[in-house]
Amino acid sequence: MREGSMSDSDAGETECPKTRQECVERIQNSGPSVFAPTDTSAASHPTSTLSVMDHEQSDMALVKSVACHKASSPFPTTEANENNIEVLSAWRSITRDPSFKECDINQLCSEFTSKARCDGTKVVIEPQGIQGILETLAAKKLQQQKC
Repeated sequence: MREGSMSDSDAGETECPKTRQECVERIQNSGPSVFAPTDTSAASHPTSTLSVMDHEQSDMALVKSVACHKASSPFPTTEANENNIEVLSAWRSITRDPSFKECDINQLCSEFTSKARCDGTKVVIEPQGIQGILETLAAKKLQQQKC
């Protein structure tokens, strides 16, 4: 097990879900998340039947779920700024980058959660937050290469 990651017993689960249905049930049982839509109906359909439109609709549902209003957001607030990066764009950029393919997804989620801010309309990460995430991931990658 990698340093800083939770074991299955720490998370209260004995093993990873093996089927799509088990995954849907696990998500439903774990409660709501500000980073994911609560409607998991699309997850119960086989991937092969999902069209590009289904993916676009799924992305739009996700975007709506990370919209925020300063008065009611669970995230710390920040001023709207053209240099801020929407959290989903930042997530996609990092998770698609081949140099971070082996990163610990739990650590990445924690980093994003700690850096996410509400600018009054959407959840964003400030430029220095992105830089911090990249530096943390690069340092962990270097540490793992030395082991």
